[in-house]
Amino acid sequence: MSNLKRRQIHISDDQVAQLDELADENISRAAHVRIAIEQYLERARRRQRRTAATS
Repeated sequence: MSNLKRRQIHISDDQVAQLDELADENISRAAHVRIAIEQYLERARRRQRRTAATS
Protein backbone atom coordinates (compact mmCIF):
# COMPACT_ATOMS: atom_id res chain seq x y z
CA MET A 1 0.00 0.00 0.00
CA SER A 2 1.26 3.43 -0.91
CA ASN A 3 2.13 5.83 1.86
CA LEU A 4 1.68 8.90 -0.37
CA LYS A 5 -0.66 11.46 1.12
CA ARG A 6 -3.60 12.75 -0.85
CA ARG A 7 -3.78 16.50 -1.20
CA GLN A 8 -6.75 18.54 -2.21
CA ILE A 9 -6.08 21.24 -4.71
CA HIS A 10 -8.37 24.23 -4.80
CA ILE A 11 -8.66 26.02 -8.12
CA SER A 12 -10.92 28.82 -9.23
CA ASP A 13 -13.58 28.65 -11.93
CA ASP A 14 -11.34 30.83 -14.11
CA GLN A 15 -8.49 28.36 -13.73
CA VAL A 16 -10.82 25.48 -14.60
CA ALA A 17 -11.92 27.36 -17.72
CA GLN A 18 -8.28 28.00 -18.64
CA LEU A 19 -7.36 24.35 -18.21
CA ASP A 20 -10.39 23.34 -20.27
CA GLU A 21 -9.32 25.68 -23.07
CA LEU A 22 -5.76 24.32 -22.97
CA ALA A 23 -7.09 20.77 -23.13
CA ASP A 24 -9.20 21.65 -26.19
CA GLU A 25 -6.16 23.24 -27.87
CA ASN A 26 -4.06 20.16 -27.14
CA ILE A 27 -6.74 17.84 -28.53
CA SER A 28 -6.96 19.98 -31.66
CA ARG A 29 -3.16 20.03 -32.05
CA ALA A 30 -2.99 16.26 -31.55
CA ALA A 31 -5.64 15.75 -34.25
CA HIS A 32 -3.63 17.87 -36.70
CA VAL A 33 -0.45 15.97 -35.88
CA ARG A 34 -2.23 12.65 -36.40
CA ILE A 35 -3.55 13.76 -39.79
CA ALA A 36 -0.08 14.95 -40.84
CA ILE A 37 1.48 11.62 -39.79
CA GLU A 38 -1.19 9.63 -41.68
CA GLN A 39 -0.58 11.73 -44.81
CA TYR A 40 3.18 11.27 -44.50
CA LEU A 41 2.80 7.49 -44.11
CA GLU A 42 0.45 7.29 -47.11
CA ARG A 43 2.95 9.20 -49.28
CA ALA A 44 5.75 6.92 -48.06
CA ARG A 45 3.67 3.82 -48.93
CA ARG A 46 2.96 5.17 -52.43
CA ARG A 47 6.65 5.96 -52.92
CA GLN A 48 7.57 2.47 -51.77
CA ARG A 49 5.04 0.87 -54.16
CA ARG A 50 6.35 2.99 -57.06
CA THR A 51 9.92 2.01 -56.24
CA ALA A 52 8.96 -1.68 -55.97
CA ALA A 53 7.09 -1.53 -59.29
CA THR A 54 10.04 -0.02 -61.16
CA SER A 55 12.74 -2.33 -59.80
